[in-house]
Amino acid sequence: MPIILIVFTTNPISTLPLLFTSPIFLNSRSADSNDSGEPESIAAAKFESILLAMLPTLIFLHNRLFVTSLIFSVIIGVYGLWRWRSGGVDGNMFGMLALGEGLYVIQALIGVVMALNGLAPARGIVHYLYGVIMIIAIPGIYLFTRGRNGKSEALLYAMMAFFLAGVAFRAMTTAYE
Repeated sequence: MPIILIVFTTNPISTLPLLFTSPIFLNSRSADSNDSGEPESIAAAKFESILLAMLPTLIFLHNRLFVTSLIFSVIIGVYGLWRWRSGGVDGNMFGMLALGEGLYVIQALIGVVMALNGLAPARGIVHYLYGVIMIIAIPGIYLFTRGRNGKSEALLYAMMAFFLAGVAFRAMTTAYE
């Protein structure tokens, strides 16, 4: 079964994903060569060079997703405060929370790919801890409130969103020396 990776172009402006299937994973005929007859070490070197070419784009995307998650967390917080004043959590709020969670997960996945390729943050463990907090906060509050949608839950989600904005900012400060 082939493993398909999403590879982004090295130009940060053009972030349309291209599908890349590694010859390392596709080789099922021979342990010594791939489909083109090259030794595996050459195929591995090509694959590694493609990953190295992706790293600037991954850094750019991870950084832009930080800005997006910071702004989106503040928007969720403001909307949560408005819903607290006007009747409680509604479907729009749950939709915003789901989009925010997806944003945090995508950012974390890009961060994991960067870390696996040798781009560790300056204060690694703390940075990773902040990433885990970003991922588990929304589901944790949802489980804590048992999915209720009252006014107090809207306030809880708003405070959690402002907290996540602070966590996102703090995570950025641990990424660089």
